[in-house]
Amino acid sequence: MIPPYVTLTSIIVNILQGVLNILQHFSNRRLRKYQDFEYAPHLQLKDEEISVLHETIGHAISYSAKIENSGSKAVHIKGIFLDCGSEDNSQKRYKFGMEEEFYLRPGESKEITKSLLSNEIRETKEKFGLEDCYFSLRVIYYKAPGKSTEKEIFLVHTGTKGVIFTARRGSVIA
Repeated sequence: MIPPYVTLTSIIVNILQGVLNILQHFSNRRLRKYQDFEYAPHLQLKDEEISVLHETIGHAISYSAKIENSGSKAVHIKGIFLDCGSEDNSQKRYKFGMEEEFYLRPGESKEITKSLLSNEIRETKEKFGLEDCYFSLRVIYYKAPGKSTEKEIFLVHTGTKGVIFTARRGSVIA
């Protein structure tokens, strides 16, 4: 016959093992969340400038900014685009390329600029039957190996309601 203190000791050890396993699970989960945040891309826009000119003058809109990697890992950027067209329907937009595929090392920044001529905006409005024109910056980057993520940032809206800007400073992309 097994002495009762051996059975009691084995039950206590099993309970302690279960508690330690649960604590370790929560600790690992916290660590995974921290790692996901720490190694995730951290992109932001700095020194943004948006100029909207009357459409009869040559350049109708001009955009410039610096995209910066403030994270701890290099970020693979697939492309940066200045979209022009419908606010609601992304199929009714022209997508003007600003930058093609490149990498940003930690702490590195890259200047991005694009100007659209008044006739490009007029063609967009005519082709898609629009009275107003919506402009946005679209950044496509790789968040995980082989998995691209797209972020769109509203810049300005022009048309029948006048010119509408969104106030912001140092836009965070990711």
